[in-house]
Amino acid sequence: MKRRQFIRSAAGAGLTLGAGVLPFAARAASFSVVVVGGGMAGATVAKFIRLWSKGEISVALIEKDASYVSNILSNEVVTGKRPSIDSLVYSYTALTTRYGVQRFQGTVTGIDDINRTVTYESAAGGNAILTYDRLVLAPGLDFDLMPGMT
Repeated sequence: MKRRQFIRSAAGAGLTLGAGVLPFAARAASFSVVVVGGGMAGATVAKFIRLWSKGEISVALIEKDASYVSNILSNEVVTGKRPSIDSLVYSYTALTTRYGVQRFQGTVTGIDDINRTVTYESAAGGNAILTYDRLVLAPGLDFDLMPGMT
C-alpha cells in the first residue's frame, strides 16, 4: 500500500468512526414544519403550507398508514352516490409529487419540544428523528366504543 492510499484509508476510517459518535439528532433530517398525522387535517395543513409559501417552506408529514379514508364523504356511500367505502381511500401521491411534502411512514414514539425533535418508528423498521422549527399535531381520533359495540 502506498502512502497516499494509506492516508486516504485512514482519513476515511476516521470520518466513519467520528460519525458514530455524533449525536443522533445531528444526523436527523431538518424541516421548517413537521406535521404528525396525515388525515384530513394534517394533509390539508401540509399541502397549504407548501402551496402558500410557494414551496419555500420545507414540510414533512409523518403518518403510520399508507393512505387515508375521507370520513367527510362517507354520507355519499350511505346514500348510494358512491359505490363503496373503497372509493373514499386516498393516497399521499399528489401531496408528495405535486406539492413537495416529504412523507415519512411510521409511528411517532416521542416529541422533544426543547430540542425540537420528533422520533418515529419507521414502517420499514428502525427509529428516525426529524428536527423542526414548527410542529403541527393532527393525530386524528380513536373512538372508544361502548361495551358490546363493535
